[in-house]
Amino acid sequence: MMASQSARPELDEVLRHARAQADQARKLKEAVTGLRGTAESPDGRVKVECTADDPLATLLIDPRAMRLGSQELAEVIATVALHARQDLERRTNEVTTEIYGGADPLELFKAREAMTEALTEIRENMAKASEDAIGLVRHFTEKMQR
Repeated sequence: MMASQSARPELDEVLRHARAQADQARKLKEAVTGLRGTAESPDGRVKVECTADDPLATLLIDPRAMRLGSQELAEVIATVALHARQDLERRTNEVTTEIYGGADPLELFKAREAMTEALTEIRENMAKASEDAIGLVRHFTEKMQR
C-alpha cells in the first residue's frame, strides 16, 4: 500500500501533464486549420495562397502575365508558390510558439512517449508485485493447511 500511495501523486502529475499536452495539441490543430500562406510576384501579376492540405489553394494570374513565355511564367508561379509555402510555415511557427510558449512540440511528444513507457513499466511492475503477493499468500495458506 505504501508504494501505491507514494506513486499516486506522480501518476496524477503525469495525467495532468498529458491532459495539458492534449489540450495544447487541440488548440494548435484548431489554430492552424484556417491558416493560409500568401505570396505574390514582385509585379503583382501572380498571386498564390496555400494551406497545409493544398499547396496551391488559390492561383491568380493577371492576364498581363500571360505575355511571359511559358517557361518564365512557370518559374514565376513556382517561386510565388514557394514563397506562399514559406509564409504558411512562418505563420504556423508563430501560432505554435504562441500556444506552446516557445517549447518544441516534438520534444513534448517525445516526453509523452517517455511517460507512456514509464506508465507501462509501472503497470508491469505492479502486476508482477501483485502476482508475487498472491503467490506468497498461497504459499503461506498451503503451509498453514499442512
